[in-house]
Amino acid sequence: MPTKRKYPAELYEYIRVRQESCNNKTKIAREIKDIFKLDEEVETLRNIVRKNYGQKKIKRLYFDIETSYCVGWFWRTGKQWVNHNQVIEDKKIICISYKWQYEDSVHTLTWSKDKDDKKMIEKFIRILGKQMKLLLTTGIGLTLKRYAPAQSKQGY
Repeated sequence: MPTKRKYPAELYEYIRVRQESCNNKTKIAREIKDIFKLDEEVETLRNIVRKNYGQKKIKRLYFDIETSYCVGWFWRTGKQWVNHNQVIEDKKIICISYKWQYEDSVHTLTWSKDKDDKKMIEKFIRILGKQMKLLLTTGIGLTLKRYAPAQSKQGY
């Protein structure tokens, strides 16, 4: 039966992430005290950091998605709003390159010969399912919002 922890899971996750960039356990303990608004002494928190220090490292997935351009009808170049009715062909995902932290090789998925990105998206969704912590080159909000329509269009 798992033991019940006194502190929230976020605190232990913070220790796990922070230890990758900081070896000073006292500094991490002070940060925990400030961030989580705890009343405990720094030495008590330092002991918690020491007990949880050196646990399994986080394996991050870094990736970048490249797309084709949209084809559409518009009157002129410059700053303007293009309505969805004006888009003749929506963007498609050309390739997805990704790399696991602590690995040397970079993997690339590309669209098929007929420029269909469905199988590539399906494969990458399975890869994403393996990893919850993502670091994107263009930012999580921007990237995932931008490509969510492609997933829904494909029926995911």
